[in-house]
Amino acid sequence: MGIRLHIQGFWALQIVLMRQIQMQLNEYQQAAQKTSGAYGSGISKRRQLLSVLALAGEIGELCNKLKKREAHGHDISDGDLGEELGDILWYVAEVADALGFDLEDIGLMNLLKLQKRYGDGFDPDKSRNRK
Repeated sequence: MGIRLHIQGFWALQIVLMRQIQMQLNEYQQAAQKTSGAYGSGISKRRQLLSVLALAGEIGELCNKLKKREAHGHDISDGDLGEELGDILWYVAEVADALGFDLEDIGLMNLLKLQKRYGDGFDPDKSRNRK
């Protein structure tokens, strides 16, 4: 797919770094697809819906583990949370594929949106007064 960006300053550096890892993101997405299939393949509304619902479930699992660790004193390590993040990443790749996107394009689109919104860095005033 590929997106061309013309950005200067802080965000230009971020995008250069993103481009350096973009092949890794797409390689991850392709490898993850080898373990996919429960919801079908290709672009379909059913696969999009089921993948998003599964993603929400994985995010819920991460939230629940954080709650148990912080509120209930359970012995849940950062490694356990990292495993949940891995599951979340897998479903992000699944949803992206079901929508016809590469992870690298999603990352670049997101950086472009943030650059337009915040310029050279986060600003609470710009966050409150978005255009």
